[in-house]
Amino acid sequence: MNTPKTPKYNCVCCKFITANKKDYKRHLLSAKHNKFTNVNESNEKNPNPFSEIKCNICNKNYTSRSGLWNHKKKCSQKPLENTLITVTDITNPAIIMHLIKESQ
Repeated sequence: MNTPKTPKYNCVCCKFITANKKDYKRHLLSAKHNKFTNVNESNEKNPNPFSEIKCNICNKNYTSRSGLWNHKKKCSQKPLENTLITVTDITNPAIIMHLIKESQ
């Protein structure tokens, strides 16, 4: 008694499975299916949303403008503008000894 398998219609993005073709066609027109497929299309249009919203003070990336706005209220770092850090080479032993004594 081999019964032929009925074909199963499967929507992977919505996890919808049915054996009736008419139910599957009805599902493709449903709001649930359209919601999931529109989300996938919008992700393809903007695959990297982090590149647009960035804190100009500490260069952290954010997914939304509201997240950046909340961060800016709390961001305590100084702006990373054209800061020049100069390093001087101390070779004088007297200055080195003075600095060691001063730190103790």
